[in-house]
Amino acid sequence: MQEVVWLASYPRSGNTWVRFLLYRYLHGPIESTARINEVIPGLHGRGRLDHTRPGRTLVKTHFAFAPGHPLSDRAKAVIHIRRHPKDVLLSGLNYHSLTGNSVPALKYANAFIALKGDPVWRQMGFGTWESHIESWLENPALQGIARHWTTYERLKSDTPGEMRAMLDFLGESIDEDRLASTVADCTLERLREFEDEEKSKGAPSLFPGSEAARSAGRRFINSGRTGQSLSHIDPGLDAQFDAAFAAILARRGYADAPSAG
Repeated sequence: MQEVVWLASYPRSGNTWVRFLLYRYLHGPIESTARINEVIPGLHGRGRLDHTRPGRTLVKTHFAFAPGHPLSDRAKAVIHIRRHPKDVLLSGLNYHSLTGNSVPALKYANAFIALKGDPVWRQMGFGTWESHIESWLENPALQGIARHWTTYERLKSDTPGEMRAMLDFLGESIDEDRLASTVADCTLERLREFEDEEKSKGAPSLFPGSEAARSAGRRFINSGRTGQSLSHIDPGLDAQFDAAFAAILARRGYADAPSAG
């Protein structure tokens, strides 16, 4: 029977990066992102999920977990990836611009702060930034399902260490040489190169966005920064954001994060 290990995250939190890392370690050199999408499919975009595949399948999802979530009866384990919501907000702005759904930056930021998440993603069933975390890591419906979480920030600061933790959670042995080559092949810089190569060739790709958008400097794999400020949008936004998210961030492990004001 197929057993699903969910790679769950709110959008723009590092899920694609984790897919690259796990694919490279478990399956070898990356031939194309389309191949990653076949082996570690997603529930969104161009991914096609083979419901008949036996054994363990890693699957990406941005949906909050709730009754009716696809393949909920096959859940074996969950790896959840979170990222500071201020950086998610800025990455969301880039993503919407990339896909042709851009809105004025200040309007978007105000809506994100007021709703505690992206308004479009909320309508799509992804929830708020915090409710997404709750749905996967604290949901009684997932009682008995093994769960592990990491953060974008930890992945950036110690990719090998976070990979070891994920592989150990998955029951995989650790080959240090393979781990080192995986980390080297899956830097954010290398992912941007993959995106540029496939877009310039018009090849099938898991990266959304047109060649025109790429030519204009917009990429799915963007700067990958952490600890960013919103002051370039409006000087008062950092204080507004920090006041709205203070309690949420304290609950979710970001209480000691440096201020970006």
